[in-house]
Order: sequence, then structure tokens, then C-alpha cells
Amino acid sequence: MSSFSDRLQHRFVIPGYWSFIRSPAVHNAGLYSGQPGLNRSRGVAILAEFEFDLFVIGGGSGGVRASRVAASLGARVACAEERYFGGTCVNAGCVPKKLFSYAAHFHDDFQDSRGFGWAT
Repeated sequence: MSSFSDRLQHRFVIPGYWSFIRSPAVHNAGLYSGQPGLNRSRGVAILAEFEFDLFVIGGGSGGVRASRVAASLGARVACAEERYFGGTCVNAGCVPKKLFSYAAHFHDDFQDSRGFGWAT
């Protein structure tokens, strides 16, 4: 059975801070040596430890899901996030808002619990 990367038509390679898509045509043209270090014939620095099948930009709900699914299928995955994984919904939007809304009812719930014999 072929590996996940063999089934892909294109792969991402991250040399330093720059990225480009490595296709079979680029590989056959000798632009990728397959070894860490500098490909001296073309002057292209390739860092093999930064070679991924999928590079996800954004660690929000969709980015994390895409990363996990691809990794479960055997892909080498990297995910870039500017701040916190989870995105706006988990860290600043939906989830915190719902927690504050839920917590706002505690006072009333504690008062109601006395009618059921609970001491708070």
C-alpha cells in the first residue's frame, strides 16, 4: 500500500521561512534533493525536517479538524496559529460567552435549591 504522501499530487515543503508547492515536475527538474541541506546544483536550501504533506494555516475549529483527519490518514501535518489553538469561538467568542451566561444563573439556581432541601 502506498503512503499518504505518495497518493498526493502536490506536497508542501517549507525551506526556512518560505514555502512552495513541490510537484513531481519540480522534483524531476532537480529542484529538490530529498536530503537536508543545500542543493548546490540549483542553490535551493531544503530542510527535510520541515517537509509536510499538509500545512494548515489557522488553528481554529476547521484547521484543527483538517489537521487531525489528515494525520489519522498518515499525513505529516503542521498547523500554524498566530495566538491560541481553538480559534475565536473557543478562546474569545462562543464558548466563553456561554460560560458567562451559564454562570450568571448560579445565584438564582442556588436560591431555588433551598426549596428542594439543599443548603448552600
